[in-house]
Amino acid sequence: MVGAILDMAESDQLGSIPSANTIPDLRREIDALMAPVEKAEELPVDGKDVIRILGIKPGPKVGEALQVLKDKKFDISLRGREMTKDDAERILVEWFKEAGQ
Repeated sequence: MVGAILDMAESDQLGSIPSANTIPDLRREIDALMAPVEKAEELPVDGKDVIRILGIKPGPKVGEALQVLKDKKFDISLRGREMTKDDAERILVEWFKEAGQ
């Protein structure tokens, strides 16, 4: 969505005289801001790992668990660390116990 808006804004700027196309700079700034967010979405485990670690069947709980990990990974990254597989397993087991499963 952001890309489409920037495309439209860039077209508008290119059509003006004199051309003052600042959109490429804005795209670079947005990309730089989004990089940590995109990296935070990458997890050291996947759904199959969640199923194995928690001993559950495929279903909505797997998605919930992955979302918990994404939230925790972002918190960990703000402290300058990367989430490891061991971290993910510990977080999953704690979350599962707290949820009363």
